[in-house]
Amino acid sequence: MRNRKYIEYKDANLVLLKSFPQLLNDYEVLRRRFSLINESVGPHVLYGDIFCDFISSALKERNEKLLRDAGEFIESLLKLGDAEIVNLIELSVLETLIDSGESDVSKYFGNKTKLSISAMSNKMDFEVNLWM
Repeated sequence: MRNRKYIEYKDANLVLLKSFPQLLNDYEVLRRRFSLINESVGPHVLYGDIFCDFISSALKERNEKLLRDAGEFIESLLKLGDAEIVNLIELSVLETLIDSGESDVSKYFGNKTKLSISAMSNKMDFEVNLWM
């Protein structure tokens, strides 16, 4: 992913699953649950459910490497993604983490991610200091 110049929304699932292949099994389970034989799971579901659960599990296990990788991944999508990718990350990942109270993950976030959270705090009711 580091070699990519620009990431489009249509590639969101592929980019996540290539970056975190350990999510493939959960992705396939989700596809079967929704009976999506020849279709993919929508990015907002994949990122909001599976990726956020993955981050929450890494927090509980105190898996520093996975948390750093997830933080770098989020940061790169915010920097390199199109407007729909940014929306995906803000709504399905950051907002989900904020709603679940997973502020411990914020120490793995880069500057772009923290700027997004700060901007989101103007729209949502949460204490931004916990996330910086």
